[in-house]
Amino acid sequence: VPCAHLAFVALATLLFHNIQRVQPNTKDSSSSSPSSTSAFPMLRMKPRGIPLKWHLAYVVIFFAVSVVNNQALAYNISLPLHMVFRSGSLVTSMIIGVIFLHKRYSLKQTIGVLSVTVGILMALLESAKNKPAKATEVNIDNTAEYAIKFAIGIGMLTFAVLLSSVMGILQEVTYSKFGKQHAIEHLFYSHALSIPLFAFLSKGMETVLTWDLYMWECLAANVVTQYICIMGVFKMTSATSALTMTLTISIRKFVSLLFSVWYFSNPFTPKHWLATTLVFGGTLLYSLKF
Repeated sequence: VPCAHLAFVALATLLFHNIQRVQPNTKDSSSSSPSSTSAFPMLRMKPRGIPLKWHLAYVVIFFAVSVVNNQALAYNISLPLHMVFRSGSLVTSMIIGVIFLHKRYSLKQTIGVLSVTVGILMALLESAKNKPAKATEVNIDNTAEYAIKFAIGIGMLTFAVLLSSVMGILQEVTYSKFGKQHAIEHLFYSHALSIPLFAFLSKGMETVLTWDLYMWECLAANVVTQYICIMGVFKMTSATSALTMTLTISIRKFVSLLFSVWYFSNPFTPKHWLATTLVFGGTLLYSLKF
């Protein structure tokens, strides 16, 4: 599925945004004699506005974040804890922006970010309490071994969150250096160059080939909606700061969490209401200018 998503986005952005039609010359500019003409339109890639090494740097970080996040689940890290850690990217984005880009955030922005972070953490932890625990998820027969693996998993998650924030800062620096008009170019190269890396890790192609029509329809719906989403993310990233983009994505994840609570008929507790108030109140505080 990841390779299908990457390939679809790369192909769509290539065909609709990164190929230009070149009109064949009917006359040689250096002489008066006619030059050769072609009955077919000439197509070529648009010149890059961002050097290839910047695209490659983003791809390497993106691949590393994805691999580390996935591998952390093998180190006694539960899925709720995994989600909680990833929601901490708001704070790390703010800290990295202050350290490396020398950004300054107002008191209301800081309070807004902390409010959103606390609200997301509260909602995740409250939702996790309502899910039945599986006794087979974690083997704690050897307490010392469990503790060591758990510590390694926590370290991996911390590294992934920090690296994810660096990735956002890299995008912001890229657009400020080479221009915000290259967002779609960056979208194409980041996905096209990622395909070989993720294809190397892909498994279970035999299973995919046995899918029925319904599974293929689900895959098609997934890649199309992901394309629409990632297109909006890259365009917004080029127009806003890394912190604002991270805030927006965090709110989207929070809304998805609330939707899942409703869709799966899970109880919506008072803590969920408090979390909702903190998230949207923090967002309002961060965005308003007064």
